[in-house]
Amino acid sequence: MSHDALRDIEKLEASLWDAADNLRANSNLASSEYFMPVMGLIFLRHADNRYRAALAEIQADQAAGKMPKRAPVMADFKRSAAP
Repeated sequence: MSHDALRDIEKLEASLWDAADNLRANSNLASSEYFMPVMGLIFLRHADNRYRAALAEIQADQAAGKMPKRAPVMADFKRSAAP
């Protein structure tokens, strides 16, 4: 994933958190009415945390010489996410 794509995801995440805060504070909606968007935020955070952990593992393996130094590909992330 490129640096620009990560920046876009971080921008999206910040925007979604702002929207959730506005829903909570400035609307007459019940929590059940904005439950799904907030769950989307939680999923996004979880996915980002897993991505960053897998990327750190891939970079550590590259630094240790366990895998070639190249841009990570999908297979690298799948391998690092395996139990």
